Amino acid sequence: MSRAARKDRRDRPSGPRDPGREAGGRSPEPRGEPEPRLDPHRRQRVPLWPLLAAVAVQASFLAAVTVLAVRYPPPPKLVASDAAALPGGEAAFEVRLEQAGPSFTRRPVEDLKVAVYPYRAEAAAGQPAATAAFDSAGFATCRLKAPDAAGTHRYAARLEGPWAQAVPAGEVRFSVEVLPASRPLLVVMVPGAVAEPGSDLPRAGALEALRELARAYSLVYVATRRHDEPDQVRAWLGRLGLEAGPVLTGRASEPASPAGPVALLPLSSWQAAKWAVAAMGAEARALTSLGLNVVHLGGSGAFQPDGRTKFHATDWLDAKKKIQSKA
Repeated sequence: MSRAARKDRRDRPSGPRDPGREAGGRSPEPRGEPEPRLDPHRRQRVPLWPLLAAVAVQASFLAAVTVLAVRYPPPPKLVASDAAALPGGEAAFEVRLEQAGPSFTRRPVEDLKVAVYPYRAEAAAGQPAATAAFDSAGFATCRLKAPDAAGTHRYAARLEGPWAQAVPAGEVRFSVEVLPASRPLLVVMVPGAVAEPGSDLPRAGALEALRELARAYSLVYVATRRHDEPDQVRAWLGRLGLEAGPVLTGRASEPASPAGPVALLPLSSWQAAKWAVAAMGAEARALTSLGLNVVHLGGSGAFQPDGRTKFHATDWLDAKKKIQSKA
């Protein structure tokens, strides 16, 4: 081999030639492997055990609550509405039996009845003034002859029947308010017409207007929530500084009869004007259908269904003016 060939062999790099080597003798930066592309049409597998564990925990909790509700159901509760009547006329009101807990734990109420007695310090004796049976919804409509004297008369409603002893408070007291027929009537739906929406605070001007109207009108309050009780509503009105009249409760919260307890008033026998103040459109329409002159707080416009007028008022000051101007 010649001297030139040997020199050329020494200068040649050993090993395979790197085709990517740059002309200056440097290799390019190594490139990482490309990330795998996810196929959007391919369903990804998700582990099911966290979901199954959450479902098992919830099922265990519900089972425990159900067992406790069945084993230790809350005791039933008897609630009696007040009544408003004319002297010597009929006083009609509703008594309800509340049963909390799941529906399958509630006892049938059709075999129970309520007996009404004039309230005395000693135990009631003799014949009751009225008796009524409960319907499947837990309501009993009682009717009795009101006293001849105007004023507040106290009565007691007592639960009677096969399992009446299971109700701790099986006797409740309520009032029958005897009102003169010559005095105008004012029905006030509470809390909506008195309190600000979503609050127990009074509407602007409500307390002043009600105090002034109470001097000339017989005020009757109608509680519109299912859980309302007369004593609780009376206490709330007292905290506001209002002297409460009778508080009617019952089926007022039912969509089919938002003014249900008002229908039990002797409206056809009332000689003087009959007014009502409501904040809900459904209540205003129901009261109007009963023949009352209704002031709709915050409502828009006025209409005349069945020849009767519903008045619109922006606030209680406006409502008071409309009631007094039409008296």
